[in-house]
Amino acid sequence: MLVKHQPELKRIFRKNSVGVTKGIPVHYLVQSDNAHRLADTLVSSLYSNNRLGCARYTVLDLYQLSARSSDIRELFRVCSGSTIIMNCCGLKCTNSDNCTADETIPDILFELINAYKNEIQFIFTFSNDGPSLPDAVEEKLGAITFVKLADDTVENEDAHKYLRKLCREENTSCDKDLLSLCAKDTPYRASELMGMYDTWYSNVLKTKIYPQYSNFKKLYDREEAKEIKGSAYSELQELIGLDSAKSVIEKAITYSKAQKIFADKGMKESRTAMHMVFTGNPGTAKTTVARLFARILKENGVLSKGDLIECGRSDLVGKYVGWTAVQVKNMFKKAKGSVLFIDEAYSLCDDRSGSYGDEAINTIVQEMENNRDDMVVIFAGYPKEMNDFLDRNPGLRSRIAFHVNFEDYTAEDLLSIVHLMAKNNEHKLADDVDETLLPFLERVCKKPNFGNGRFARNLIEGALFGQALRLTRQNFSTMTMDDIVTLKARDFDLTEDDTLEEEPKHIGFNR
Repeated sequence: MLVKHQPELKRIFRKNSVGVTKGIPVHYLVQSDNAHRLADTLVSSLYSNNRLGCARYTVLDLYQLSARSSDIRELFRVCSGSTIIMNCCGLKCTNSDNCTADETIPDILFELINAYKNEIQFIFTFSNDGPSLPDAVEEKLGAITFVKLADDTVENEDAHKYLRKLCREENTSCDKDLLSLCAKDTPYRASELMGMYDTWYSNVLKTKIYPQYSNFKKLYDREEAKEIKGSAYSELQELIGLDSAKSVIEKAITYSKAQKIFADKGMKESRTAMHMVFTGNPGTAKTTVARLFARILKENGVLSKGDLIECGRSDLVGKYVGWTAVQVKNMFKKAKGSVLFIDEAYSLCDDRSGSYGDEAINTIVQEMENNRDDMVVIFAGYPKEMNDFLDRNPGLRSRIAFHVNFEDYTAEDLLSIVHLMAKNNEHKLADDVDETLLPFLERVCKKPNFGNGRFARNLIEGALFGQALRLTRQNFSTMTMDDIVTLKARDFDLTEDDTLEEEPKHIGFNR
């Protein structure tokens, strides 16, 4: 269980008043991508703290239960004093939106659970992507007290605490290699952390505990290299549009993984740098993609840390002679193992050569070469200005492996983004929204400086204000939850801003 379940862990580890096993106060509903392992850990914790008389448990797979009633009754009788894990992970429902316990679980089980609730510890296990059954089971067994343990997410130090806990349970020593698998500010489920631990421990067994098997580590690496993994890659694929960025990132990661396979075959591993240029107008998700790219590199073993370090001219160019090179080197040192994102990189260029800006660019080129194995540098900005910037230093363009152009969003893309943002805010759009927004977005997209994704975000934020104003004028006693979560066309401010003119206004007198 994750650290967020500490209240229940504290209750388990708190000694009961009589000091011996005496009755079963609560039963459990465990929902996780790795529910069986969590249930196993739960049984072990309960037994070691005198909550169970024995550590034996029986797993009853409900998705393939076909035994006769008499056999099921006999099973419950012989399991008295131990634990039964009711595995619901493979259950299917004809209507997943309204899945009931009666539809999926035989009545005889509910009858026996009620009969043995004080003699058998019951643990129901559910997968995260299965039917929504925990609430239905709890409602069906209303006379029994259940504690729900969901597969929550943790990050940063809480994720490290959970990995250390897994090490203590297996009597292994946690090291920095294990902790480095967690990217900063990235949420992880218990199943993901367990996967990290299993991968790390498998390598520890073969490289440190039994080093005579170290060559077998390559077999695992070869399997890992077949596909791009991690939650960040999934998040990238879910973003609207950005086909060019997705394609380039897939090529970069696949190339890096392929080098590991080639090295196993006896070829010299090529460590081609992955430095990139992102060009595009504001609001086209350049920073968002860069942040996800950093996590993808981390989750696929290309970078050791996987943070995104953002900087601009003020972070790289010093005020006095001799300061600039030091500032650049310090920034690269900070970004070691991560992605260094230099926004509006052309702002480093000055009008004259030999200036502080040129010193910064020369030092950047040098540091890019020195740190090519565990760092990626991404330069971002407008297309034309970025092209001029790359021409400023002959060595700079040759060190850029990939160029990614972020196209402006279409009206259909923006409408999809509006839908996605509404969903992420736990709202939905009324039927009249699309037919009202689409013509408006088609007009806006033709005008310069419309803001792309930021414009869509402003639309949603404005609609939330408009909805609040509309609902406050309504009778609260008749207001429903559907009223609260639904955004209507009239909630959106479709006033076309004067700054979105097709031709810039001229200041002065005309003849």
